[in-house]
Amino acid sequence: MVNMILLFLTAGFLSYTFAGILLFINKKEILYNQRVVQFFEEPAKKDSKKTSTKKSMAINNLVSKYWERGTNYLNKKVSKEERRKIDTLLRDAGYPFKTAVDFRLFQFVLSAVIVMPILFFMLPAVENKMNIWLLALSGALLGFRLPVFYLGKKKTARIKLINKMMPDFFDT
Repeated sequence: MVNMILLFLTAGFLSYTFAGILLFINKKEILYNQRVVQFFEEPAKKDSKKTSTKKSMAINNLVSKYWERGTNYLNKKVSKEERRKIDTLLRDAGYPFKTAVDFRLFQFVLSAVIVMPILFFMLPAVENKMNIWLLALSGALLGFRLPVFYLGKKKTARIKLINKMMPDFFDT
């Protein structure tokens, strides 16, 4: 039973990783195709999209309400020094998140998203519960550190782009 669960989790992880790699490679082409389709779309189809967006707007309102509640709570908890460090990371990466508090909240949400499937799917199936708790702890740490790795990657990509745009510019 555990082997089947691990097999499904591995298959899911590999498929999401492969999809992420493909999306990263083909991102410009996908955006270009979406713009072309949007430009040449018939007016009747645009009207039908308006009705389908009402449902997604309700979900967005619900998520944004809880997101605001979380940012208000974390606003009091994040120290000034921590904000300054996170703001420096965000500035160097080109501000992929709004504020330091939003970034910290995203770290907590990502940690919970990684830990919950581990606990819900793996905990009832195994006899040695301690290993699952250690796996959940490592998943939480991974979820907390992944956005920082993402910011580092964005920073290096941004520096490479700047260096590519200004090849004659020398750093002093």
